[in-house]
Amino acid sequence: MQKLRLLFGIILFLTVANLPAQIYFQLVETGTNKWSVQAVMDDAVFPSNLTIAGTGQVTILTPLGIGINNLTYSGGIWNNSGVVNGPVENPAFTYTSIGLVSGSGLILQNGTPTTLFSFELNNNPNLEFFPTLICSSDPFIIFPNSINSNPGNELTVFDPVDGAIYQFAGVVDGCDGQDVPKVFGAALYDATDDCLENEGAFPLVGWKVVATTDLGSENSTFTNHLGQYFLLIPEYGAHVTLIPPTGLWSACLDGSEITYPSATIHNLLAKTPVKCPQMTVDVQSFATRRCTTNVYYMNWCNKGTALAEAAYIIFKPDAALTFQEATIGHETLADGSLKFALGDVEIGDCGYLYVTFQSSCDIQLGQTLCVEANIYPDGLCLDNSTVYEGPNIHVDGSCSGDMVAFEIANTGSTAMGSPSEYKVIKDGVMFETGFFQLDGNATQQLSYPADGATYRLEAKQVDEFPIATSPSKTIETCSANGGSFSTGYVMQFPFADYGHTHDQHCGLVIGSFDPNDKRGFPLGFGPQHKIEPNTPLEYMIRFQNTGTDTAFKVVILDTLTESLNIESIEPGASSHAYRLAILDNKVLEFTFEDIMLPDSNVNEPASHGFVAFNIRQQADLPLGSAINNTAAIYFDINEPVITNTASHLVAHDFIEVSGTKNVNDDALALQIFPNPSQNIVNFQLGNSSFRTGQLELYNSVGQRLRSLHFDGTTFSLLRNNLPAGVYFYSLRLDGYQAANGKIEFRD
Repeated sequence: MQKLRLLFGIILFLTVANLPAQIYFQLVETGTNKWSVQAVMDDAVFPSNLTIAGTGQVTILTPLGIGINNLTYSGGIWNNSGVVNGPVENPAFTYTSIGLVSGSGLILQNGTPTTLFSFELNNNPNLEFFPTLICSSDPFIIFPNSINSNPGNELTVFDPVDGAIYQFAGVVDGCDGQDVPKVFGAALYDATDDCLENEGAFPLVGWKVVATTDLGSENSTFTNHLGQYFLLIPEYGAHVTLIPPTGLWSACLDGSEITYPSATIHNLLAKTPVKCPQMTVDVQSFATRRCTTNVYYMNWCNKGTALAEAAYIIFKPDAALTFQEATIGHETLADGSLKFALGDVEIGDCGYLYVTFQSSCDIQLGQTLCVEANIYPDGLCLDNSTVYEGPNIHVDGSCSGDMVAFEIANTGSTAMGSPSEYKVIKDGVMFETGFFQLDGNATQQLSYPADGATYRLEAKQVDEFPIATSPSKTIETCSANGGSFSTGYVMQFPFADYGHTHDQHCGLVIGSFDPNDKRGFPLGFGPQHKIEPNTPLEYMIRFQNTGTDTAFKVVILDTLTESLNIESIEPGASSHAYRLAILDNKVLEFTFEDIMLPDSNVNEPASHGFVAFNIRQQADLPLGSAINNTAAIYFDINEPVITNTASHLVAHDFIEVSGTKNVNDDALALQIFPNPSQNIVNFQLGNSSFRTGQLELYNSVGQRLRSLHFDGTTFSLLRNNLPAGVYFYSLRLDGYQAANGKIEFRD
């Protein structure tokens, strides 16, 4: 592994004439985020102008996430010889060592500082932080350290006139400036809710802590597995705030003014008026390959306010996967699902679970394998202490012989008060729309021929449901008699979402791939990766050590576009434990300490890693907004590996409408003409006896645009100011659903 200290130039074996003669370094601010390192001779020393520089190095400390660039040397030739981000001995700092390549042009004189080199700071737009020179008391300077490197300052200069050797002695202004203001502590919950630090308080894991300055800038971090946090703050102080992850909690204080050095250890407390568990689960896989082992990673937490008793996870694998092993014991259920008992889970407790499967050799490249994880108890924990007992919509489906079978279920005990819409998308094209209204614990069946197409059913959740969910089910590879089937459609659309107690992961079966990349899900529709406004996104960053030695530490910096709401960030599953910080309110920093990632030549399967996170768009982004995202992956002190750019385009009406089926048209003898039309569409009912009728018109995202009442068998719908496009109608007779379908207006 590369060392920080690289000793360049000649080694001098000469008689020392004047050992007391010494050299000092100083940092000088020369402009906005611009600095110079200068060498200053002791006042009592008068070297000649023929001095020869031998070895030299300067190590500069900057707050973690703030780097050095635009290095320009003046006295001698200097080079950036290594960077260490956040070593365990001093995790809040980045160490950058600049080594002397050649002493040519480096002349030291009494009374005149000699500029060695200049540099600029990046990621410091508000000028809150400043660089410092390493001091002998620095905890990272002791060798051997965690990175097995040699940071430090040194300079050796020989004067051939009198044979003197001048050596580095120290920093002009001492080392006090090294102590960049910082605040650290723990986020705690006391079950007494008295907002006092009592013995036995629970650590709050994965909570966000934000430091806000008077200039409006922010630094953020998340508490670790012990509830601890660490933040840098500017010298004039900051407002430090604990951000609860759900509405169940509230911070004891809106925030605390922290000034340096009056308070560097600061615990943050939370309270709650509601007592209930809230389990979460997240499942991911690094890659989906055929005819080999595939590992699925799950992490789980109790983010609620009470003990989760006898918690467990039900993991449903794809039919093409055969179980091999898991990191904890399990029970195999009748449907092939795996049940993992977690025991009682305390408030704030989290854990990891890895499951290994062998994939079938018969699956095809481009096919999609999907798995699901559900964690229990799965009751809704609401912040207003109420219990929801209303309707709850779920969707399921399967390939059954020569049919694709779907089921829409109301798992609640209460009947739906009004109809909800469903959509069936076939190979990326809108195929059927309809409405359903179910009694409590009732179901509605839909079936389609197993023709090899990819069918997706989406059902709208009832409006009164207290959390946002998106019930859906997609069936791929369902082809009667083993015929051909379509692929590539599953990943274009969002996965099913039933809240934090459920997670689904789907992966395309791939061959070779770039081991260091970034992917965004859903992939989006078409080559432009189109998604609807407000669609949540999940990102996965994958990395592999393809070097020639073990990687001791991996750091990922991900600068988010302004189109994403960083306040909505939710850390997800990962291959290894990591620490997440948010720098300058836009840069995600994932740090894998002591990851010990072997190189691919020694252990290819273990050389991989990944991290995932969920995030939302900024609300109601304009159509045509681009969401582009790229990450930089640092292995130890090497130059970063830059990933591809994961891109999405915010759009509407990108699903083609073709061949839409009209429900119950045959029984009604319903005729619609002309369709398409420019201005007016006529409806005629042939076989119906009714008293009152209602026609409702919707756009492609389910917004109701018109409601027309009629009492005869013939009526008309005027276009008026509707733009050209495809619209969906719902026809109700005497209050009962009778038919739905589509019409189109053209210019």
